[in-house]
Amino acid sequence: MRKGVIRMPWGESLKEINSASIDDLHEYFSRPADKVLDLVRQRKDKPIVIYGATGKWMSDLTEMLFRAMRETGASGRNVHIVSRFSRKSDFDKRFSKYQDLFIAYEADFVNPQKSPMKAIPDDAAWVIYGLGYKFRTHESEDEYAHLCSLYGNYIPHKILNYHKQADVVVIGSANGVDLTPIDNQAKDDAPLVPKDGNLYGISIRDKEVVVRQAIEGSSSKAVILRGAYMTDLTYGGIETPAFAVRDEKVIDLEKLTYFNIISHRDANIYAILAVGSASNPVTTLNLSGHTADIREIAKAAADAFSKTARYKNKPSQLHLLIDGSKILQLYGPPIDSLSDLINAQIFWIMNGGYSRSLNHHVGESM
Repeated sequence: MRKGVIRMPWGESLKEINSASIDDLHEYFSRPADKVLDLVRQRKDKPIVIYGATGKWMSDLTEMLFRAMRETGASGRNVHIVSRFSRKSDFDKRFSKYQDLFIAYEADFVNPQKSPMKAIPDDAAWVIYGLGYKFRTHESEDEYAHLCSLYGNYIPHKILNYHKQADVVVIGSANGVDLTPIDNQAKDDAPLVPKDGNLYGISIRDKEVVVRQAIEGSSSKAVILRGAYMTDLTYGGIETPAFAVRDEKVIDLEKLTYFNIISHRDANIYAILAVGSASNPVTTLNLSGHTADIREIAKAAADAFSKTARYKNKPSQLHLLIDGSKILQLYGPPIDSLSDLINAQIFWIMNGGYSRSLNHHVGESM
């Protein structure tokens, strides 16, 4: 433990989880590692712009940066956060203690009239681009097609052409990668091949194309992080099979057997450190974490809930898996082990922890 740092509620790792408090959860997953502190210490006087700063994952990343700035002695409003602030009261409650460190810009890039681009510093040294549109929920088909087009083309073009001299970290997605065998997972440069008519897959591919075009010929550098599946215990690939066992549901192995999983904390750490990999032409890194076997999760859940894990069908030959070895070589192994993630998830469920109950299409190529 670093000198002068107060011991936190969950101890040093997820192995020591001891509450199902949402505040303790946010504290852990936004806790900066030493490498993050070192990087922020080097860059503490340079302005940072974070787009999509208050999303379910990005909010932990944003707070990790604020905490690192506090701990390294940074002062002044060097961080500019851009968000729709759809849950403004939740944001104010969580982030008011950092208000001396940032300037907030409320923005809805779907509506050009509500874009504050001219107020945002265009000379930021570091841009974290976390904007994207996920899966269709309540929208009509035409509305969803319009949103996917905006987030895949217009919005990244507008923003990345505004920042002409920054190191840019772009949060992407692995959902557009083709399925691969477990022993030959997709590499960082694997092509995105969206399925015919899948608007989300097309949007993912288009965003990467726009990023490369925007960076080419500019003074900026960029790195695209192809994120796999992330968890902060309130959603994700580990939650689903654990609930299935608890609720005595049959798990279909043909639909999903293997998938990648990484904790919010490790994903945050890698995303922040990845600024050091920004380049021109653009670098792509897989942000994938561990390769999980759904049967390992089900067995742990069965032991914990005194239930029997039940399966049907055989595993498929191919899976949505991406090889994250390159980012591990660059920035070191994850803090949260797969076994710790599994056991912490089960603890969270058994102790009534909050669940988002979201379908993130784990294991599905889009």
